[in-house]
Amino acid sequence: MADKPVLKVVVSHFYPEANAFTNRFESLLPLLAKKHHVVVVYLLQPGLGFDRGATEARFAGLDVSFEPVE
Repeated sequence: MADKPVLKVVVSHFYPEANAFTNRFESLLPLLAKKHHVVVVYLLQPGLGFDRGATEARFAGLDVSFEPVE
């Protein structure tokens, strides 16, 4: 089986920040990850650290990776 194409998505906000956009985008990730390896690039709020373990656990089973930008 061929590798999935990579889909890089650049967004201004993502988990753990909770707002209308992040809630909607989180619901789209399973659909996008069925046919793509999704790379989510997003900004972290000032003072908010990236907890890779918690983020990966929240999206376990999906073909998704994360690139937070401080």
